[in-house]
Amino acid sequence: MSARNDDEIYYRERERQSREMAAQANDPGVQQIHMQFAQAYARRVRDDKHEAA
Repeated sequence: MSARNDDEIYYRERERQSREMAAQANDPGVQQIHMQFAQAYARRVRDDKHEAA
């Protein structure tokens, strides 16, 4: 497995975890922070794919 593929797996898992934590959070501010993390991880995967193309 390549390092790029390992990174993608890691970032997708972190995105999933962040979305899950946002869904479980009771505080809207905490939800927002976790969603920002999730969006950042998703953006990283997208950007890495764009750079590889």
